[in-house]
Amino acid sequence: MKFTKPKNSNYDNKIRIRIGIRIGIRIGIRIGIRIGIRIGIRIGIRIGIRIEIKLE
Repeated sequence: MKFTKPKNSNYDNKIRIRIGIRIGIRIGIRIGIRIGIRIGIRIGIRIGIRIEIKLE
């Protein structure tokens, strides 16, 4: 996913966090079936945000 960077970096970060959370929820559900959905979603969101920051 390529981002056209707007000048407002705060806006850009909000988009990244939103996408990170979406990815996180997907990962979280997969992990969550095994571990427990709440824990899975928490871990998933963290991983998702990290992935989005790396894609920067």
